[in-house]
Amino acid sequence: MLIKRLIRLRLFYIWITLILLGCSNDEIGLTEFECAEGNFECNVDVALASYVNDFFEEAEARGNGFPRDNIIAEFVDEIVINGIGFSGRGWSDYDGTGQKKIEILRNAWGTMNESQREILVFHELGHALLSRGHRNSRFPNCDRASVMCGDVCDGFRTIYTQADDQRRTYYLDELFDPCIEFPDWATAPPLTNSVIFLTDEISIEHENWNSILGENTVAGISDSVAFSGQYSLAIDAGVQEITHSSVWRYDLVEFPGGVFGSNFKVRAKVKAEEVVGTWAMSLQARNSDDRLIFNENTLACHTLDGTTEFEAFELNHYCFENDIEKISFVIGFIGGTTGTIYIDDLQFIYEK
Repeated sequence: MLIKRLIRLRLFYIWITLILLGCSNDEIGLTEFECAEGNFECNVDVALASYVNDFFEEAEARGNGFPRDNIIAEFVDEIVINGIGFSGRGWSDYDGTGQKKIEILRNAWGTMNESQREILVFHELGHALLSRGHRNSRFPNCDRASVMCGDVCDGFRTIYTQADDQRRTYYLDELFDPCIEFPDWATAPPLTNSVIFLTDEISIEHENWNSILGENTVAGISDSVAFSGQYSLAIDAGVQEITHSSVWRYDLVEFPGGVFGSNFKVRAKVKAEEVVGTWAMSLQARNSDDRLIFNENTLACHTLDGTTEFEAFELNHYCFENDIEKISFVIGFIGGTTGTIYIDDLQFIYEK
């Protein structure tokens, strides 16, 4: 009798084991990413598939569709860039092949909750599928403004939880459209003190400016076009390589102590003449280790085409950090753009 019971018990465990082995990924709570046939590799680790599927669904809900034939999403044991370890990495053009690829650090994944995992995967897919760079901006209330925040953004993977639908909706909206307006919950009391601490009205003496030019492009002082005074800076671009931008850069290494914690602003007057393509201006800050603290730019949201009169453009960075060693203001043409732009009346401002 005992032997018969042991046999029945053993057969029961074998039966259970066979059932488990025969289950599909869907039956045990895992879904797969359905790849389409194409000219690229498509392979998504099953543990990442639900997050990748969610990204595609969120994109489609916002009118952004992506083909499902070009994505690699995999775990790796190490991600080190310039001696710094990271939890993830994404490429929109892996090895120059056009392949979209993300890597997730295996050990880091095990320490994260569901919201943090979603933010990490969405961040890397933002690089790979949306070709977005890092956005280290802050809101007026000092919260981080994007899931695309970079390595200097401590704790950015906690900027929302899946249970907080209002915040999650905003951050996903911004992921697919970085030009959306700030949400109401990110505002702060009005700033009452505005200080213009540097003005460059442009003259013959412009040693603070450095030109970085592509082929068929010239830059210098114009004495025929100006907003105020007699002179402006000009960039005149003919046909040039799409891979090389042509810009003016102004470096600032001294700024008043009152700027820390403030809204830091740069303003310039810009005129376009027969511009075909894209111009942009950006405000970049680096710390003593030469790491990029923020890069505010007009590239995604504001541009000038054709011929225009002088117009004021400005960039803001809220909650200015206290470890910044250098500010660079960069303005000019994105690679492949032709035409002329004139720059006048540069101002650096802080508001508290």
